[in-house]
Amino acid sequence: MNNRLNSYEWFIDGFTKYNPSLDVITHIKPLLQKLSIQLVIDPNCDDVQNLVPKLIKTLYVCDIVSFSTFYTNKEELPIDINDQIMGIEKVPTIIFKKNKKEQFRITEQLLHSSTIETELEWLFSQL
Repeated sequence: MNNRLNSYEWFIDGFTKYNPSLDVITHIKPLLQKLSIQLVIDPNCDDVQNLVPKLIKTLYVCDIVSFSTFYTNKEELPIDINDQIMGIEKVPTIIFKKNKKEQFRITEQLLHSSTIETELEWLFSQL
C-alpha cells in the first residue's frame, strides 16, 4: 500500500472498515488487472477522504498493489501532471488506462452506483 496514505488516520479507518462485495470483485478483478491506474488527490479534500480508502481497499482485494498517486492542492486546480494526465479539475480524479490510452475516469464522486466496485463494474460494461 501507499506509505504516505498510511500516515492519514482517515485513510486507515476508511480502508479497514470498507468491505467490497466479493461477487462484484470476482467480475472486475481480471479486468482491473489489465489496466494502469493513476490517482490525483488532495489529502485534505472530503471527497478524497471518502472515496480513496474504498478504492484502494477494492484494488487491494483485487491484488492490485501498483498504481500512481499524484498529490495536489485542490485550490491549485485545474492542473496537468507530467504531461500524462490532462484536464484535472477536481479531486479525486482516478484514471484507468490500457496501453497508455485512457479507458475511463472517476472524478470527485461516484455517478452510477453506490459503491466503488459496482461503479467500476458499470464503467467496464460501457467499454
